[in-house]
This record gives sequence, C-alpha cells and structure tokens, in this order.
Amino acid sequence: MSDDNFVFDRYREAIRIARPRTVRRPKHIHVRIEDDQVIAEHVRGRFTDDDFDGGVVPGFHSGFVEDNATAQYVADVVLLHIRNVQTSFSAPYIQTSDGEKKEGLPDRLVLIACSNRKQSGGNVGFKGPPPARWVPEPGLRQRIISKRSNVFSQIADAKLADGFKKGGNRIHQRPNQELKHGPDLGGVIDEQGSYLPASQRYTGRSYAPVSAEAWKSFSGKREKLTVLIMSGLYGLIEPDESIQEYDLHLTDTHVDTGQPVTTMWSGLFTEAVSTYVRHAYRGDRKVRIYNFLCDPHYVGAIQWQDLPKECSVFHLASPDADGVDLLPPAGAVLNAFLLDPGWLDRIDRDEKQYPVSDFGKAPPDYSDVRLIFESRVGLSKRQI
Repeated sequence: MSDDNFVFDRYREAIRIARPRTVRRPKHIHVRIEDDQVIAEHVRGRFTDDDFDGGVVPGFHSGFVEDNATAQYVADVVLLHIRNVQTSFSAPYIQTSDGEKKEGLPDRLVLIACSNRKQSGGNVGFKGPPPARWVPEPGLRQRIISKRSNVFSQIADAKLADGFKKGGNRIHQRPNQELKHGPDLGGVIDEQGSYLPASQRYTGRSYAPVSAEAWKSFSGKREKLTVLIMSGLYGLIEPDESIQEYDLHLTDTHVDTGQPVTTMWSGLFTEAVSTYVRHAYRGDRKVRIYNFLCDPHYVGAIQWQDLPKECSVFHLASPDADGVDLLPPAGAVLNAFLLDPGWLDRIDRDEKQYPVSDFGKAPPDYSDVRLIFESRVGLSKRQI
C-alpha cells in the first residue's frame, strides 16, 4: 500500500482489459480508523471504478481493539459502513440453476400497511426469528437488511423530517430515540432493544378488526397464504417478525436531499414482490396478490405494472370509501382470510361488489360500505 501506483494503476488496467468481456468484478469498500493515514486523501483520489470510501471508524489506529466489547463495537461500525455503501450498488449477480424455486412459498399473498399506532414495550433482547427470513434469495435479503440499517442511520443522524408535521424531525419522537441498532436492523450486537411480533406491535385501523383467534389460525395455515406488512423502516415483514417500536412514514423526507422514504424503498418493494411471485409460481395457476395497503403513499410504493405476468393483483377499493378510510374494512377482510383461506379463491375481480358484512362483523360505521377488488388501481373510479 506504500506504492499506490502498484495497487491502483495495475487494477485499473485490469478493469480496462476485462471490460469488453463483461467480467463481474468485486467491489472494494475501504473503511479506515480515524487517525489512520493509509487511506489518505492522495490515495482516495486514485480509487478505481470498483473502490468505494466506506467511512471512518472513530478511535486510534494503535490499540483500538483491547477487549471483546470493543471488538464487537468496531465490527458493528464497520458493518454499518459497508451496508450503507451496499445500498448504492445495483442488484448483485447470483448464479442460480434454471427453474430454481424456494419451496414452501404459498401462491396467495396479502399485502397490508403498517400503522402509526403501535404497542409500546416488548420483550428485551432480540430472540428471532431471523430478519427477513421470508425472502427466498440471500442477496436480496441482505440488501433489504442493509436498507433497514441505512434508514435507521438516517433517523439516528436526525436526517429524516416528518412528512406530516412541518419542521418536525423524526429523531425527536420518543420511540426513535429508544431505537437500538439490533440484528433486526442490520446490527451485529444485540443492544437490548424491546421487541414484539409485528402483528402485536401494530394496533392501527386495519389491525383492530383482526382477532387474536385469526392470527392464531393463520399460524397453522402458513402453507395457504403469506401476509407481508409494508414498513418505512423494515421493508416488507411477516406478522411474526420481531420488531422494535418506531415512528416513521413513507412520506418522511431526507432533510438535505428532500428524498422521501418511499423512493428509498420503492425499487426494493417491487423487486421483493416480484421475487416472491417467481418463487411461488408453480406453473398451474397464477399467484394471487391482494393489495390491502389502502394508503395511496403505500399503494404507490410498488410499481404494479412491473410485476411478473405470472401473478394477478386484486386491489381493494370501494364506491363508498377511499384511501386510509378503507383500512378498517381491509382489516375485516384480512380477518376473514386468516380464519378461512378458502376466501382467497372465491373473490372475483372488477365485476362484483361485496358488503363488508360478507366477511364477518363490520367495523363501526362501515356496515353499509361495499367493497370491490380491482385489477388495476382506481379502475372502478375511472369507469364511473
């Protein structure tokens, strides 16, 4: 490393030679100790196309790891830097055999939104299950966890502004001040955060109509359907994944760039659902996706037109209610689906209207609401 010409010039020449052959090259992420002069400014200026500045680990180069606790801290910081750089990379190339499938993914998928109202507290310490375990491809799973880590860092660094409250910063919300960079958010160390399953953590309008009996029934019928919850911090999560309390919405924006959380996740949301479809498709019938997201910001976070042709999407709509007003009926329908997955194949698209009462007890003030399952977002409104 004392002769940077030897290191960087030779590799730059190797890149030039390999480029016509479209060789897939490794990425070099350089993470340095605060007082380390090895990767100094003159060296960083000679980086190749494959070299990235991964940031700085605070402390002294000499004797910066003296015990296990310090070593864990340094490893956590290094991993955070690497994951922050990874979120800017394109999807990794993963060689798989033709027709490779992840067994056990049901070909019926329900998408619901997280909620602003959350149960506080929980069990101290992360006990599992593994983060994003439903994702069938390891490379994609790692990128989703990296994005969680990246969004967590933006909250911790006071970089996310409240999308609803002008001038508000998310770091001032009590749950965000207590967030720990645990394994659920891409951390290495279990920092004794408080965890609950997502189905218990969220208590908002689409969760109130779902009974404990329905969630228990669902746990014994996981081969029939999958439920994924869209979150601005966690991405798409299963109801039993352990999560911390937090306060974040997809409309929140970066204080410097103005980039909304929606666009930070949108590509991964679409890719994750597309990947699910490819691995759930069996060849004999299309994968059915039920969009119960309701909130337009959440619905718009997925590029529905880019999903594979092997799926059919059923968007929940109503001639009597719009947007977030549909969250309670969505919960009532989800409750029926969890208790009786047979409903998933009895639903017709576009042509039939369903009273909420068809799915059980209607939420208060919704007894007269009719529901439609659209093939395209807003189709019934355009036809009026």
